[in-house]
Amino acid sequence: MKYSPLFWPVRFKDDVIYILDETLLPEKLHYIKVKDVRQACKAIKEMKTRAVGQVTYESTYLNAGYDYIDAHDQTSITKPNVEANGWSFWFTPRSKIGWEALIRYDHMKPDSRFDNQIRTRTIIGAAYWFPHQGTVSTTLMLDYDGQVFDNFAPALPSQKKLAVHALVNF
Repeated sequence: MKYSPLFWPVRFKDDVIYILDETLLPEKLHYIKVKDVRQACKAIKEMKTRAVGQVTYESTYLNAGYDYIDAHDQTSITKPNVEANGWSFWFTPRSKIGWEALIRYDHMKPDSRFDNQIRTRTIIGAAYWFPHQGTVSTTLMLDYDGQVFDNFAPALPSQKKLAVHALVNF
């Protein structure tokens, strides 16, 4: 199976970091050779990649992660360069008897020109993994997904959703 280069936007080889230049995709696949922090910051500032800052932890009964993004987008030369940043954390504790939880919180500033404009998102869910039937894995999940948009113009209403998800993997 061939994967998209976006699955590995940053590579490390022989004490050198290579950052995928996403501005050239899909016409050309090119990695920028980065030897120091200054070069890495330059690649990020020039919006060569959006892959920045992720820390994860995995164990038998807990997976957790923290993400940070600092993005710059300019859809055309006549449009402003929009700078955004934010962070997210999540964790999924699991029990020995098939129960699993999902807890996630996002805090995003979509446009730094409007410093008080914040989007937050909270996801809380509970899943039950049914006992395996041969090679088949099955789960049901109920979750709450809430989003709040502070100081947007025009004003955006909060969004609240409840959902049931099912997975059958064989």
